[in-house]
Amino acid sequence: MASFVDFRLTTQWTLIQEPVLIKCLNDKMRSVISCLLVVAVLAAANAKTPTCGCIAQWDPVCGEDGNTYGNMCELGCANVAFGSQGQCPCACTKDLNPVCGNDGITYNNECLMECNGATLASSGSC
Repeated sequence: MASFVDFRLTTQWTLIQEPVLIKCLNDKMRSVISCLLVVAVLAAANAKTPTCGCIAQWDPVCGEDGNTYGNMCELGCANVAFGSQGQCPCACTKDLNPVCGNDGITYNNECLMECNGATLASSGSC
């Protein structure tokens, strides 16, 4: 989780750029560390929405909201608590409303089709 926080802080750095740091460093009474702290605080205060730059790595996690996220970074960007490793289980009703998936299989309803990774080809049986 530390790398996620570090990356967000690094990304927010671009919001402030270097003028604040240069001005701070020109004041001979301040250390580099205190100047970086000033920039970090300003970045956090100015960031309306944390910017996330997650890598495209499929390592699914299930959030406590019942949604599957591509990896821990995406889960953190959504500000959702960790539920479990892997995809969230599908919770479909037993409604009978047949649909044909793009895989050529007829499913009892659209939810079951999506849980099996298919997309809608047409309504009704294949």
